[in-house]
Amino acid sequence: MFRIKIKFIILFALFAASAYFEGGPLFYRILYAFAAIMLLAVVVIFLNKKYLDVDILFERNVYSTGDNGRFTMVLNNRGLLPVPYLIVMNSALKKLSSRYNGDAVFIGTGSSKKLRYEVRFRNRGVYNFGETEVRFRDTAAIMERRGTYTSKTLIHVYPRIVTLRSNLFKGINLFNNYKLSPSGIEDLHTIRDNRKYREGDSLKRINWKVSAKYNDLYVKNLEVLIGEEFNVFLDMNSCNYKYDNTGVVEEQLVDTCASIVHHLSKRKIISRLFINAQTARSFDIKDRKDFEQLMDYFMMTKSDSDMPYLSFLRAHLNKDASMNNIALITARVDQDILEYVMELEERKKNIFLFFNVVEGQDGVNIVKLRKLGVVAIDASQLVK
Repeated sequence: MFRIKIKFIILFALFAASAYFEGGPLFYRILYAFAAIMLLAVVVIFLNKKYLDVDILFERNVYSTGDNGRFTMVLNNRGLLPVPYLIVMNSALKKLSSRYNGDAVFIGTGSSKKLRYEVRFRNRGVYNFGETEVRFRDTAAIMERRGTYTSKTLIHVYPRIVTLRSNLFKGINLFNNYKLSPSGIEDLHTIRDNRKYREGDSLKRINWKVSAKYNDLYVKNLEVLIGEEFNVFLDMNSCNYKYDNTGVVEEQLVDTCASIVHHLSKRKIISRLFINAQTARSFDIKDRKDFEQLMDYFMMTKSDSDMPYLSFLRAHLNKDASMNNIALITARVDQDILEYVMELEERKKNIFLFFNVVEGQDGVNIVKLRKLGVVAIDASQLVK
């Protein structure tokens, strides 16, 4: 669609009326001149749009939150006419930067123009940089036409993984009741010890070396191990967005969760993750494939739950009393969280509490928990 300046339309109408009512060659010459200018502007803009290509080139297509991404917008004019006045605006860049209002450029005949940008990805998600709005104007800026150039330029931003200090979980036996295979997958039927042979035991279970040593029949004691995974509870309540207008607080919680699970996975420790989202989810992270699925979930899912974190915790921890090693990841340590964590502490649970917002009495609550032996860590410092 073409847009014409109001002043030009008014002048054109005045000379058209003058030519109609007054007559005479002067008014008609001016009227024809205006018509020719208008026609020329339409042709120039039409050809400029037809022969212009817009490409978006990123250094890579996968980033983590907090990364800076550099990309180049290449404007290539394949036509025989120059592009006298062009305004380009990338829609994704506009959403990420409030100060960006587009760029005005001139492109000569058969030449190209490269515009270089740098953007900071504060939030995870999929960004479509392939949509660019272009506004063409003629030399006299009488007419304007807008067009949109699209391409498949999708940028994937995942939660940031930080290296946690090796002694973060010091003093907790994460290998309690575990024997992990070299692949990092738990073997639920692990040889814990040996016991004396009982009638009915399979002969295949006899440990001949131990039997010979003690001059009696001993069998391998195969036990099914239960619930000693490292359990992580992440609060993805929509209230996480109220603490700042950029969503950084929410991102820090997800980054912390992803970093903890990655830290455990590298040490071949299985972790069970419970997520308080609109549709509650749980993940058993045993290997790299499981972790990649979790990261894809985080990339596509924002904090959208309306269930209070305390209700979510009670629904899981009160139902399964076998959970011992527990990490709680939530924005604040309010009075409700304080009382429930103290309750868990009385049950002899190993608790790690990660937070990143301190308001009101939160600081006092954190001190109380630390005195009880709860490991309380500021997530904003952990993933900064």
